[in-house]
Amino acid sequence: MPHYISWADAGHRRGWVWEHFVRDGCTARPTQATVCATDDGGQHWTAILRPLGFPIVFGKLRWSRSTGLVAVQTGLGRFGRVVYWTRDEGRRWYRTRAVPPPAACTGVWRGRLSFCDFQMTIRRAGHSPLVDLETAVGCGYDCSSTGELAVHRVYRLKGWPPRKRVRCRGEWRNFDGVQGPWSLSTRRGNICLDKQHDAGLRAVLVRQFRTDHE
Repeated sequence: MPHYISWADAGHRRGWVWEHFVRDGCTARPTQATVCATDDGGQHWTAILRPLGFPIVFGKLRWSRSTGLVAVQTGLGRFGRVVYWTRDEGRRWYRTRAVPPPAACTGVWRGRLSFCDFQMTIRRAGHSPLVDLETAVGCGYDCSSTGELAVHRVYRLKGWPPRKRVRCRGEWRNFDGVQGPWSLSTRRGNICLDKQHDAGLRAVLVRQFRTDHE
């Protein structure tokens, strides 16, 4: 099975994937930011999340039939990351601030800086997810000797899946008014615009390491 699909079950029937990898897409206007879901092994795909702004989806984990996490990077020139979670099969999404930001570029690389990139991966590990935040920096070909450095901070999410009661006090929105197959989305959107809803989630640092490339 393709590695870019996040499967919730060993039988590979319930999965999430970026719309980019769905042959015919799962919306009328396909984008790389839309997350699609399948419950029949990929025969049919349904849009469940199109984040606000102009994001890049770079981390997703379908934990079970009903729960999961999606991490997106927003903005150009600086890192803005948003982590969404759901516990009702993607019908409603909430933002969490439980996951800390990655290491700052200037704190990783002291010399001349040509590039700085961020990545976030989410994977299954025992009874709770692991979130790997990577900051990759380097001097590249602008220096006499090229070099790259990546710093990783790995967190375990405690309190997963979220069980505390959640009430969205703000608006519900999608990006560009995209319509989904559920009544909530077609009326007003399925992303809660409140600042955060951790619902008992918290992140514990379990490992930190670095990799160097000359």
